[in-house]
Amino acid sequence: MGKLRSEFFFGFGGEMWVFPEVLGKSVAFEREGVGVSIDLPPFDQKQLESGDFRERKWCSGVVGAPGAWKAVGLSLFRVTLREDVAGLSKEERESGRKSSGDAAQYLGSRLCVAQGVAVEFLDWLRANGLVHLGVIGQAPRQFAANRVFDESAAYEFPASFGGTIKLAVRSSGDLDAKLFNEIAFELHAGRRPAMPESLLADAFFFLAGGLDSDLKRAVLFAAIACETKVAETLRTRAKPECRLLVDELLGNPRDFSVRAAGLFHTFMRAAVGVSLRDDNRDLHDTIELLFKIRNRVAHKGEEVPRSEVRRLLEGARAAMSWLDGVHVADGGQKPSGSEAL
Repeated sequence: MGKLRSEFFFGFGGEMWVFPEVLGKSVAFEREGVGVSIDLPPFDQKQLESGDFRERKWCSGVVGAPGAWKAVGLSLFRVTLREDVAGLSKEERESGRKSSGDAAQYLGSRLCVAQGVAVEFLDWLRANGLVHLGVIGQAPRQFAANRVFDESAAYEFPASFGGTIKLAVRSSGDLDAKLFNEIAFELHAGRRPAMPESLLADAFFFLAGGLDSDLKRAVLFAAIACETKVAETLRTRAKPECRLLVDELLGNPRDFSVRAAGLFHTFMRAAVGVSLRDDNRDLHDTIELLFKIRNRVAHKGEEVPRSEVRRLLEGARAAMSWLDGVHVADGGQKPSGSEAL
């Protein structure tokens, strides 16, 4: 019986600059019955203590002086799996009963688990504003030496593959200790970013694209994100006497001529007791415009200037933040920015 530790290395999919406080951080949990951890470089305690990362393959750039870095660019992160596996150990390998091919086959069988964990981590980063790392659910590039060890015998099996990449230099960090700890909490709980937040993160990703079709998709995704979020809020925070009516209205919107923008005002005021238009008229007007432009994009293929798309998406983000801050009415449940796996 081998106590195996498998290491898989993944790229972030875009520039990833972190504050020095998160270097060497790790979060451990379980997936599919396997102990897993997500590890940020440096992976060697001596490297972390040295404070000089400029020649390391995982380091794409630094801002500041050694020992006083302002930001450090990361090329990769590691997903580590740990489990007991019968028939695959140092003893089996050295006796000739198992080959390096068996170790490589085991690595391949665990790649899906490691990749799924990597996507979870990246999705939380994307949902928290790091939309340049790709769309929600996008698998990262795998590279560097993927390795498998028998920890009980301090033995590394001869099975690895991979390469390295470099990123451009930037002057500020994206990931600080607060965000890392929040993501670690969600990963421990086995949750993924909720649908509205995922859709809005993808909308900002498309905003950064260079094509008119990307801008149109950004508008469509932002409108769906808002509509999904306000419907969720109505269902979870409506007054007890209004919940059946809310379910009926949201289940049959065409029968009641429900306009999406109206959910933020008329229905929120009636069912929850608050209204976006009453609290912030300008923001409500922006959301109304978002849905009008969404309809023109969907039905006429209308093009929208990038500056206007950005304004609409910022409005969508603000409206969704307002929904998160709505007080619970009569015992209603607060909707979460995450959902269980």
